[in-house]
Amino acid sequence: MRVERRESVPNDRLHIAFRLPVDETDEFLAAAVALDAIGGLSTSRLVRRLVRRDQIALGAHATAWGFVDGASLGFVVLDVAPGQDPDAVEAAFVEELTAFLAGGPTAVELEASLAQSERSWLSALASQEERADAISHHLLLHDDPEVVNTHLDRLQDVTAEQVLAAARRWLQPQSRAVVAYLSAPADDEAVGDVAEDSAGDSDAGANVEEVA
Repeated sequence: MRVERRESVPNDRLHIAFRLPVDETDEFLAAAVALDAIGGLSTSRLVRRLVRRDQIALGAHATAWGFVDGASLGFVVLDVAPGQDPDAVEAAFVEELTAFLAGGPTAVELEASLAQSERSWLSALASQEERADAISHHLLLHDDPEVVNTHLDRLQDVTAEQVLAAARRWLQPQSRAVVAYLSAPADDEAVGDVAEDSAGDSDAGANVEEVA
């Protein structure tokens, strides 16, 4: 599925979404680690390829949103660099995703993704208020307040094989949904400016007539 919206935006942006498994399952954790390796870290594949090497994107981000019922969501956001073709940026994304699905994460990518997930989890439990909120969240939605004590152990048990299996099931290129926010064509902007100028001239003329 693909939807394009053309508006006055600072730069073109691609929002790419995938269905993911239910939150707090082993498969969801593995899929989240896969997204981190693909685009969620400053050392991820999309950042290295699109931002640093090819310089066709201003930024690349990926994250997983866990839901307790139905399906969770995985998001990849790509900010297209000025003058670059959004279709070419999306094609490069598909190339990197396909390569990941072929071989899975490297040892370095897996270590970095797990370390980032651990930092994020510990940061979320830093204050008493946030820890209480996390306990309540997992008690009400998962009937398991002990998640705050067991999550990191489960996370460290995630293997490269599990990450690859989850990615192959949930992150196939043909499964993606894309919402593209693209800059409005210059002609459309010019027409809008002319219309505004004409309206302004009409108002000015009307004001002159009233004064006369």
